[in-house]
Amino acid sequence: MISIHLHFIIGIYHIYDLICSIWSSKAGMLTADMWRQWMANPSLCWGVGPVAVVATAFIITALPLEWLIRQPFMQKYLITYGVDSKKNDGIGRPAAIRRTQEKVPLTEQVKGTALTLAGPAAIVGGVISALAIPFVITYVADQPILPSLGSFLFSTVAMKLIDDFGLYLGHRVQHEVPFLWKHFHSHHHKLTTPTPVSTLYIDATDAMLQGSLPIIAALFFMQPHPFTAYFHIATRIGENAVNHSGLECWWIDVLTLKVLPFRASAGHHDSHHRFSNYSGNAKNFGEMFVIWDWIFGSLRSKTVGNSNHSEAKKVK
Repeated sequence: MISIHLHFIIGIYHIYDLICSIWSSKAGMLTADMWRQWMANPSLCWGVGPVAVVATAFIITALPLEWLIRQPFMQKYLITYGVDSKKNDGIGRPAAIRRTQEKVPLTEQVKGTALTLAGPAAIVGGVISALAIPFVITYVADQPILPSLGSFLFSTVAMKLIDDFGLYLGHRVQHEVPFLWKHFHSHHHKLTTPTPVSTLYIDATDAMLQGSLPIIAALFFMQPHPFTAYFHIATRIGENAVNHSGLECWWIDVLTLKVLPFRASAGHHDSHHRFSNYSGNAKNFGEMFVIWDWIFGSLRSKTVGNSNHSEAKKVK
């Protein structure tokens, strides 16, 4: 484990050094000038930018994952539930996915995801970000095109914690308040067995409470360099797709740094979909870390066994 962490730190340094070298090249200097102009425009930098990053990060993460879960060589990594841990209510996960898609057709899930990426939630979130963030992050002419490595790492970790805490609160309140559950969050929980492309099959109000507002809060409090902000947003959305993939695979865990302490596994959120499809005393609200669920008593590990939760109420 220590070796993995050391290799990760060394890898980050080399990637940062490579990016700096690219900026120093002739083509890089031209790109740097365009980047400076972008940073100098608040509407582009803090309005259009985050929305575009969300869409791009989701597409390049969710589509490959959707392909992976359908490949024979990945079936052994799919999360399953059942007495013998190889079944899901007596059927395998692919069959459980088909059963979910009989209830909510895949085309409807994709349309819902597309609406989240380019619909009211994205537009309102972009407008709020464009109006709020420039009050605390002011562009200056001599601002470096890249943050220092130390600033990048510190801000990234801090934003992950702030963002995930905001997500935890926005997620939990929708399970605790029957009105919010009934009218907003239950829409997403129609997906008992989700897949990556259905990650953003979510009501616009739900998307604001769990997505836009926590991200904006993280940016507001940490006031990061735009590059750091975009990196945080991209990795946050990418991890969201991983958490809906149903894949617990060692190399995906390494790539997404789920091997680090206090990180939430894909099974953490998959268990939430499987056993918390109801309003009330649900579990596993965090997505990036398990610490909030542990601190506030809502932690439940992935359950292997009878998948009929005694407290669960099926979504109509």
